[in-house]
Amino acid sequence: MDKKIRIVNKEAVQINNIFPLHDQVIDCRGPYVYKYHYHDFCEIGITKAGMAKHIIGGQSNDIKRGDIYIVFYGEGHEIKISERWTVQNIYFLPELILSDIKNLISYCPDFWFLFLGSLGLYGSRSISLSIDEPVLLMIESLFDQIHRYKFPASISEKSFKKNCFVNVLILLAEAYKKQNMENTSVSQFMDLRIFDIISIVQNNTQLTLNQLLKKVSGYLALNQRQLNKLFHTSLKMNISQYIIQTKVLRSCKMLLDLSNSITAVSQYYNFYDHSHYIRYFKKHMGISPSQYRRRYARIDDYMLS
Repeated sequence: MDKKIRIVNKEAVQINNIFPLHDQVIDCRGPYVYKYHYHDFCEIGITKAGMAKHIIGGQSNDIKRGDIYIVFYGEGHEIKISERWTVQNIYFLPELILSDIKNLISYCPDFWFLFLGSLGLYGSRSISLSIDEPVLLMIESLFDQIHRYKFPASISEKSFKKNCFVNVLILLAEAYKKQNMENTSVSQFMDLRIFDIISIVQNNTQLTLNQLLKKVSGYLALNQRQLNKLFHTSLKMNISQYIIQTKVLRSCKMLLDLSNSITAVSQYYNFYDHSHYIRYFKKHMGISPSQYRRRYARIDDYMLS
């Protein structure tokens, strides 16, 4: 039997061509298990009814109405349903949404805190939060308008849906900021050049660390000291640390393909050598690449509803 690694590709999700988001309601009757799987897109799950067990990063949490999980690029999770569970899912591509996030922050600074969660600045990259009933009802109303509103010829349907999605994200951002403000020292006064840095890093992970630093410095016309100061002031972390963290997270997907040796993975992402890759991986993921592969590269199929 061929070995099949459960990676849900972005081709499996229909992405709106005006705003890189798609939504889907899943109503599942248990017992059922969405087996451990990985995405190359981001997923927001908003529980509407019922209960389920959400497993991510070795932790298991019971989720009920109003509970939300956000799973970022390269992360894996599993969902177990004993009876019935209904979830509103939102999917988006991180490499396409950076400019939209940048625009959102210009009039909704709270969104900055939700975005920072994807960088792993609060410990775990995955995000869990709970929203109260009034906020959940507002979110449900927005999705109801997206799917049921009858559009006059004079109104652009795609623009209307985009604005509804933006309002959903703003509500989530406000809830996330409220939940995490006491646990973060990240500056509220961000420099929007950070998005240029993140975009360059995300799109050039196969360059060496020094090559990436030179590319970013050249694009922003900053020397290394100025670049580090800019990045640290906004994110309270070193830019080199962020680059290495991004490389490590991207490498996880390659590790799940058992035809790739660990040495080949480290060379693909241009780590200095095999031992450096293993050391960085253990620092950011808590386990070695070989342990990660044994834990998550299962051969049983994943079924996408």
